[in-house]
Amino acid sequence: MSTLAKVFSHKGVNDYELFQDRCRKMIVLDLNRNYAEALLHHAKAFQPASGDPREDMRLRDALDDLVEAIEQHFNEPPTHCA
Repeated sequence: MSTLAKVFSHKGVNDYELFQDRCRKMIVLDLNRNYAEALLHHAKAFQPASGDPREDMRLRDALDDLVEAIEQHFNEPPTHCA
């Protein structure tokens, strides 16, 4: 059970799954292509070495999620803003 699910459970909230569906995006970054490519490169290359294996794993997982989100965005067809 995730930490957030435990918080919902602790507070007596039964609609964690509904919350999860509504909150898929945690952050939105407004980056130009060059910055996004640089961030992607560093997120792929960085190897955590804090000395705490659990913290290193959490950071690596977060960076992998960031890589996936940026690559997914790059693969989406361009949209035209008005």
